[in-house]
Amino acid sequence: MGERTPTEDPCSSPGGGGEVVDNGCEYMSRLALLYNNPKFSDIRLNVAGQSVFHAHKLLLATASDVFEQMLTNESWMDREQRELLLQEPDDCVAVFGDFIRYIYSGKVLLTIDTVLGLLVLADKYNVSDLKQCCVTYMNNHLVSTPCDNKAVQWFQYANACVCEPLQQSCVDYIVLNMDTVTQSPDWVCLETEHLEMFLQRSDLVIHSEHTLLMAVIDWLRAKHRVHKLRENLSRILPYVRFPMILPEHLSKFEESGFGKEHSDIFAPYLLVAYRYHALSIRGCKDHAWEVPLTQFRYRNYTDENYSIFVDIVRKGFKSCPRVSSKVERPLNLPAHIGNPAQDRQCKMKVVFYPHGYYMTSFWQGQLNISKATDDTKLIVSHRGGMEVREVEISVVVYAIHNQVKHAKYVVTEPHIFETHGTFEMENIIRLGELRADDSPYLIDDSLHLRVFIRPVNFQKPLA
Repeated sequence: MGERTPTEDPCSSPGGGGEVVDNGCEYMSRLALLYNNPKFSDIRLNVAGQSVFHAHKLLLATASDVFEQMLTNESWMDREQRELLLQEPDDCVAVFGDFIRYIYSGKVLLTIDTVLGLLVLADKYNVSDLKQCCVTYMNNHLVSTPCDNKAVQWFQYANACVCEPLQQSCVDYIVLNMDTVTQSPDWVCLETEHLEMFLQRSDLVIHSEHTLLMAVIDWLRAKHRVHKLRENLSRILPYVRFPMILPEHLSKFEESGFGKEHSDIFAPYLLVAYRYHALSIRGCKDHAWEVPLTQFRYRNYTDENYSIFVDIVRKGFKSCPRVSSKVERPLNLPAHIGNPAQDRQCKMKVVFYPHGYYMTSFWQGQLNISKATDDTKLIVSHRGGMEVREVEISVVVYAIHNQVKHAKYVVTEPHIFETHGTFEMENIIRLGELRADDSPYLIDDSLHLRVFIRPVNFQKPLA
């Protein structure tokens, strides 16, 4: 009869009419009673001299290969006292008891205030299952009101520990919900290189460039970096797109106390912005600018004065029949920022089919659907006015989570319009996801999209 190896599980193939009995819950309950229990404890964990936990080497080593190395290395152990001294940051000290309790019970309470400390400990001691639980929780709780938002803090940790899934989730959320993030307490804690990274992006969804400038000034004035304000100001300002600030906001900022106090630094950027607004489109094209051309690229501005977006809202989505579901909106793209002159506009039409694309025809006085698909569809067409130029079309899809409306994701494609040309984009959002009973994309039974049409480069001829 062969000898069974330690890795074999006799319960996996009971055979002979055997029956597997699983009392795992009861076993874990008994094991949890050993948490911080001095009975049979053979090791104490001294956490930064602030708290001590009675523990058991076998359980620690089983849960963590890092603990295993520490418990078998004499340089870590005080053998006379049977104590392991652990140095942890304050955030981790506060939740270390919860961390050890998880090792004993497999249970932990995660909140937006405790999850980062637990993730740091799970990462440090390589408790991979707890680490995954923390990352999943964070991904599910990025959406929150500004006062509770932790996107900046979680992004910076994910970046430091190279946790790519969490890092990407945080970046996506920050880019699409910049107004919320800049109002959060953690905004001023963003590292300088990370602020530069975000400011270089044209896909930020933000109310206006002036709003972004005000957020940058809040960041500059943070107590922990105010001693380097002018140094940081010179470093960061090249990433603020002053020509994209509306003329009335430029004047207001120039007359502000902060603008006057540091006028020597702001002057060159304000001069470029005023010159840009003063020149005609043709003048802008012919002018030799001394700043990077990225200064003249639109972001996804939600201030209506930019006139680069339309809102697509289909109310009563579930009860609306396909033939009545189409949403159609006009958009007049200005040829020059802040210049609403009617003869200097490119006239666009945006049509969205939320219940799937269809075509209609009349037969014997009745309206009939002659062609239909189950693919949602967006059509953007040039309807006249000035010749349209190279653009980027972005569709932002909104959702509801934890009772907070937020931008969930974006689909972006570049396009060059011909005269009276059209652009089409299919399956921006799948019909099955919209029709699901618990669809996060229906806010009070309404679908909300925002379509941005951003001119890519003003220097290209417009006519």
